[in-house]
Amino acid sequence: MTTISKVSRAITRAVADEDGVVMIAAMLLLVSLAVMGTAAIMTSRIETRIAGNELLMKQAFYSSDAAAQESMEWLASRHSPPTTISAATTVVKLDGDGEPGNDYGGVDYDGTIAHSRYKFDVDYTRNKMVAGSSTTYREFFFDVNTVGVADGGARSEVSAEIAKIYRVDY
Repeated sequence: MTTISKVSRAITRAVADEDGVVMIAAMLLLVSLAVMGTAAIMTSRIETRIAGNELLMKQAFYSSDAAAQESMEWLASRHSPPTTISAATTVVKLDGDGEPGNDYGGVDYDGTIAHSRYKFDVDYTRNKMVAGSSTTYREFFFDVNTVGVADGGARSEVSAEIAKIYRVDY
């Protein structure tokens, strides 16, 4: 027997020998299923985190929105128009902490709603005559800035301009 025929027979025997092929195919199938399962678990974890973050942001927004409503009620309870600090500026801090603008650095809040804290800031900015009336009535404008903080640390701010008409000559 020649060397070429021995090599040819060995190659033919190796190709015809299929022992273990099914096991290798099964292992490849198991590995691919494990990878797909891991990907599905990671995707569901990420979506759960996103849903939790969205819930916290909604809580913070609703809290901030509640603060805006409370600031309007607070402003509605003021029965006389604000005065100016000086002739150079018309900004007046109405909620008593003496600083115009956003000042949420402190830890004290104006209230809570559903375990979320909120704070509001009302600043008088300008006034003008009311259309169609005499000089007896003026429309006063206020900047309202609110912040709501949810339990998880989510924070939302709402800003609005509110107008209120006051009688000024009595």
